[in-house]
Amino acid sequence: MKLNPFVFALGISILLVSLHANASTTWIDNRYGHITSSDKNQYKIGFGHIFENDAGILVSSIYDLGQPLNHFEKSFQEIEGWYHLL
Repeated sequence: MKLNPFVFALGISILLVSLHANASTTWIDNRYGHITSSDKNQYKIGFGHIFENDAGILVSSIYDLGQPLNHFEKSFQEIEGWYHLL
């Protein structure tokens, strides 16, 4: 499996930009995944924030990169929220 240089460069640049954001309560979630059962390549990017009362929100998008990593198609979007009850 050969990794697409564009996807690799995008992931590294987002990681470097998000290093400063990880020190505060806002962050960028960035990952590449390979699903072996269906032989799919996926890229996830998400933006999250934790508020002063420990409630949080995360907005994510998952993209299907295709088998030979030749396209960038949106799979699904996800919004998560949480709040501590105890």
